[in-house]
Amino acid sequence: MHSAPSDTRKGIVELRAGYSFAEASALFGVSNNELRPLANCFALWGRRDDSLYRPINSLNWLEVRDALASEIIDRSAGVNWFDVRFIPPICAPNVHEFVGDLEFHVAFWRVILSDPEVGISYNAALSAAPCLGRFVRPRHLFGPDEMLRIFESAFLIKRCSRHLHDACADVEKKKISLGRYPDLVGGRTRQLLELLSTSRILADGFFRSDTRQRIAIDQTLWTRTEYAIDLRRGDLVNVETGETE
Repeated sequence: MHSAPSDTRKGIVELRAGYSFAEASALFGVSNNELRPLANCFALWGRRDDSLYRPINSLNWLEVRDALASEIIDRSAGVNWFDVRFIPPICAPNVHEFVGDLEFHVAFWRVILSDPEVGISYNAALSAAPCLGRFVRPRHLFGPDEMLRIFESAFLIKRCSRHLHDACADVEKKKISLGRYPDLVGGRTRQLLELLSTSRILADGFFRSDTRQRIAIDQTLWTRTEYAIDLRRGDLVNVETGETE
C-alpha cells in the first residue's frame, strides 16, 4: 500500500480529532508521565507556535511537559508541542505512514486489529464472553478461511466474518453483550476500504499468477460485493468464481 498525494505532505493540516494526553492516559490506564505506550499505538499530532497541526514524527526523545494541557517537548530538537492529539492511526491524516509498503493482511493487523480503541473494546468483550477468544486470536480474526467479505453499505463485522458471526450469535443466545467490539472492528474496516476506494491509499499487486510486475489495483474493486480479501495472503478473491484477481 502507498499514500496518495495529500496536504499532509506539506506537514500542516487543520485537525479536530483524537484524545488529549489526559484522555488517552485514562483510556489506557497509564500514569500521567507514561508517554511511550501511547506513542507506540497512536498517531501524534500537535501545534508548535501557530494554530495549525503537524504530525509528530520523532518519538524517541519526547517527554510530557504538562499532562493536563496536553503539552509535550521534543528534547532532541528543543521543540515544544501544544494541544497534542492522540489519534487512532486509521483516523489520522497521515494513515499512509502506518500502512506504507505493507501487504494488506499486515496493514489490516496494524491499523484495524491493533487499533487502540479496538484493543480495549476486545478486552472488555473477552472478559464478558471468554468464548470470544476461540474466534478472535492474533492474526486469525476470521477463522480458518480468513475471508473478509466486502459490502457496499452497512458494513458490519458480523456480516463480513462467518466465524465472528458465530461467536456473536453464541453469546447473544446467552444474552451477553459484546459491547462496541463488533461494530468498532466493522467501522474501522469500512474506513480502510473507503480510503482504498477513494484512492487516499493506493494499492498494487500481482495479477493472478503473473509475478513479473506489480500493477495498480483499480480503486473500484474495493467496493464490489463479489470480492473478498484473503487475510492470510492479502489476495483479492472473486467469491462467485473462486478466482484470485
